[in-house]
Amino acid sequence: MKIKDRLMVMSILPAQGNFVTIQLVAELKKKVSLAPKELEFVGLKTDPNTGNLTWDDAKDKDKDFAFHESEKSLIQKALVELEGQNKLTPDHIDIYKQFVLKDSEKGQDNGKKD
Repeated sequence: MKIKDRLMVMSILPAQGNFVTIQLVAELKKKVSLAPKELEFVGLKTDPNTGNLTWDDAKDKDKDFAFHESEKSLIQKALVELEGQNKLTPDHIDIYKQFVLKDSEKGQDNGKKD
């Protein structure tokens, strides 16, 4: 996952819920958060005029994460809720493809016979 996608995942996770959900959110945020060395390497900073985060995209390397089913489900649910509210943005495209479309394709493949 690229930095933008990791930040997007952290931003869509629920801020409230039952104990299990909030514990899962904390674990997910810890998993995908950026380590201090990564922040320094890509030069992540906040633009003082816009408040937007910026970084050297050329130094942004894909980082692989192994997500548990419960983590994937939580991310999927958040994305589907945003879609239902018509609140998806272009920044959500990559994670939507990864967590919603990819899993729905797997489900369709399970029903196919060769």
